[in-house]
Amino acid sequence: LDQPKWGVGSRWPYLMGPDDPMLKNYTHLMTLTAIALGADPKLAEKEMYEAMELELKLVNFSADDMVRRDPDRGNNRFQLWQLKSHFPLIDFEQYVRTVFKGLANVSPNHTVIIREIEYFTGIQHILTSTPKRVIANYVAWRLVQGFSPFLPPTAREPFYQFKANQTGMFNSPPPDRWEDCVTLSVIMMDMPVGKLFVEHFFERERAMEKMQELTTFLKGEFIKQLHVLDWMDESTRRRAVEKAGMIEYKNGFPEVLFNDTWMDEHWGIVRFCSSIFPAGIMQFPFLTLGVPNYITYGMVGAVIGHEVSHAFDDQGGRYDELGNLNDWWDTETAEKFTEKTRCFVRQYSSVKVAEAGIHLNGQLSLGENIADNGGVKTAFNAYKAWRSNTSMEEPALPGFQNFTSEQMFFLAYANNWCSVVRPKHYVQIIMTDVHAPSKYRATIPLQNRIEFAQAFNCARGTPMNPEKKCQVW
Repeated sequence: LDQPKWGVGSRWPYLMGPDDPMLKNYTHLMTLTAIALGADPKLAEKEMYEAMELELKLVNFSADDMVRRDPDRGNNRFQLWQLKSHFPLIDFEQYVRTVFKGLANVSPNHTVIIREIEYFTGIQHILTSTPKRVIANYVAWRLVQGFSPFLPPTAREPFYQFKANQTGMFNSPPPDRWEDCVTLSVIMMDMPVGKLFVEHFFERERAMEKMQELTTFLKGEFIKQLHVLDWMDESTRRRAVEKAGMIEYKNGFPEVLFNDTWMDEHWGIVRFCSSIFPAGIMQFPFLTLGVPNYITYGMVGAVIGHEVSHAFDDQGGRYDELGNLNDWWDTETAEKFTEKTRCFVRQYSSVKVAEAGIHLNGQLSLGENIADNGGVKTAFNAYKAWRSNTSMEEPALPGFQNFTSEQMFFLAYANNWCSVVRPKHYVQIIMTDVHAPSKYRATIPLQNRIEFAQAFNCARGTPMNPEKKCQVW
């Protein structure tokens, strides 16, 4: 049981109060939607404002994303019967029984995990002191908001306008109904749609062979990197190597995709302790068959390395080789790891984004930054390992004959993050996204790689070869 995702999409606008521009746009969206569904305009304006105020009160008891990164903090286990004494004003047992009615038998002794104790402790008093009509309006609004793609065109229009206000994409026309239907079909029937993609658009044999090569070299190089880390004690290193070795790489698609009986019964897939690289990413622009490997390793190799590194970031590293939340780190090694992650926090947070007028949030994006930096390092080492195992000469690309294969690797890596971002969207990314903006995902990991500086002859102390570099894996 956890705090919800908020209607605006992130927590920070609420903290600015009801006069925040984004919150005003949100309240306007609520009002227009109520009117479109038949409410009296004046009554809708009043009651939707009250519903927004309720949400604002709920947000004030919530935790921010940076605090929530700690897996141990949210691992609060109770038996269902115990919740009554901790949260006397919320009938959790009735709620859980209602949710699972017809699906599973619920016992008072079932274990329930409460992610945010302070949130539920605080909101129970809000819920008991708020008029039922306000609560009903808020619940109804969040239900309608969740089903907004199914609304008729006139009722959907305010949602597109709200998104434009959030992102600055005012000149982008709203999708046609058929486009919404296609998007919803992919989301709601992902496995059947995946089967169609694999059958009609996926070069199965060549792509699977290339991905097998990539994952083999990437896995081997990541384990080699673990063996030479000078800050890790031998006991923790042994556990880390065991964990890295146990990661199962699943490429392309699950075999059950072509089991019609299974497909009739399931539209999901059970997730194990594994890194899954679906067929959708095994195509242009990430995996382009027939191009030199300096392109392949720089692009999709860095993505694979990124995902492997997540198993050892500030969150993934808390889980052992069996996927259990478990303290398997030596105390001194854990302290050294934390200090190395602080280097990333300081490095990213020191960057001011001119377009947004604010600095990057190095704490919020820490896990992704660790993975980005570890990913490009592992991919480059894997590319070098592949080269040492082959006598094949890689051809130069037209127009790039004067570039070395090492330089081309880094150009391919940076090309992963090629994008154009509106100033308004920069603010939203920095404040809410666990990823840094694409521009900085391209540049900062390369600033930390001495191999990049050597490849492009960057003088020490220049922007792309700073004196101070950060590295964990």
